[in-house]
Amino acid sequence: GGLLKSRAGAHRHAKSKEQIAKKQAQEHALLQIVKDDPEAVCGWLGKLGKDKDGSVEADWRDRLALLRHGGLSYVSEKMAGELNRICELRSIAAVELVTFPTAKYASGFTLSFFDGTNITFAAGSDEDRSRFTEGIARQISIQNQEELNDLAGTSTPARRRR
Repeated sequence: GGLLKSRAGAHRHAKSKEQIAKKQAQEHALLQIVKDDPEAVCGWLGKLGKDKDGSVEADWRDRLALLRHGGLSYVSEKMAGELNRICELRSIAAVELVTFPTAKYASGFTLSFFDGTNITFAAGSDEDRSRFTEGIARQISIQNQEELNDLAGTSTPARRRR
């Protein structure tokens, strides 16, 4: 029995090293995308599973998220590690800050959409949650201003790079 246990443990350990390397590669690739875009926000978020209440860690799935160009995307295992755009920010009706009892996923926020659906994420800290929620608000504001300018027939000057 002891040999089987240690072999299973070694396999589990090797898999977690593999997962860590994969996560680091994904982070590196996203950081390359966002380094030239001061409006972009990127980082790890927990995504609350469908019909889950968020009270236990098993209710959550870690996602490497990217907020950029008026949309929210994340790296999805279902999509073979590809970046998957999950929503257009203009379809968000409200952003609500929520708190959960799990330490890792305490700093949550729910995006409610005009079609009546919603999706809940949690960041590792209140600061990370603020980066995403403020980024969403900022990008929606920029989109709205661009649409108003289009309606008025005026153009916006190109935003200065920092």
